[in-house]
Amino acid sequence: MVPDAYLTGLLEAWCRGYPHVVLEVDSLEAMRLLRNDSTMDERCSIMWYLLDLQRRNWVVRLNHIPLNLYKLADSLAKLPTSDSLDLIVFDTPLISVRHLLDTEVVS
Repeated sequence: MVPDAYLTGLLEAWCRGYPHVVLEVDSLEAMRLLRNDSTMDERCSIMWYLLDLQRRNWVVRLNHIPLNLYKLADSLAKLPTSDSLDLIVFDTPLISVRHLLDTEVVS
């Protein structure tokens, strides 16, 4: 299934007015669902919200990132602040993960 984090992230990006967004997804099943709305039914309300967000006047690109290769997300998830269920937005990269961001941008 599709995590709520995708919806939360896209809503935050929309509210901040970002015209181009890359949604990095580590689940092939989630990618399939997000790219093919013909399989939707009324029970997938989070999917309807995600599809609505994707159809708005902006560019949302979906990228599949295999979980074992996405070290940046893994590092952020392990930060001491990860115990909180609140959304944490970093306007600038943290020093502790900057080298991972630089590595992933290059590759």
